[in-house]
Amino acid sequence: MAMSSKKHYTTNPPIPCERRVRRMGEDDLMSMFSKQILGTTLRPWMQEEDKIFEWALVVYPKVTPDRWSAIVA
Repeated sequence: MAMSSKKHYTTNPPIPCERRVRRMGEDDLMSMFSKQILGTTLRPWMQEEDKIFEWALVVYPKVTPDRWSAIVA
């Protein structure tokens, strides 16, 4: 009797990595990154941090060269 080359799964077959990533939201990916790479978890921004970030976006508009470097400096 010849063996079939098809894999038999008792549950659903594994989902390819690229499909799993598409199912995850940006927050999920950032949380996963921060836990695995940075060894920490994300926390919500404090209101003061949010206001500072909004101010920086006004001070450094989209046309600013190296905008994100200037904002994080």
